[in-house]
Amino acid sequence: MNKTDLYTIDRFEGDNEVFAVCENRRTGKMVDIPISQVSPNAVEDDIIRYKDGIYVVDEEQNRIIGDKMKKLSEEVFKK
Repeated sequence: MNKTDLYTIDRFEGDNEVFAVCENRRTGKMVDIPISQVSPNAVEDDIIRYKDGIYVVDEEQNRIIGDKMKKLSEEVFKK
């Protein structure tokens, strides 16, 4: 995995060892990141990036993408 890439958390899976199943935003490939390497405040659909040994929520990217999605949905459902 490239430590400079951004990832979107798709879901959490696992019984004995839990993983965050994430999509690499650059390549579109799905990767499993051990939950022990993900910030405890991360939830599904969050954008995360690697910082200081752990994947943390990127609040700025979450806001940017959220704004884009809101604008797109407003355009799609415009009457």
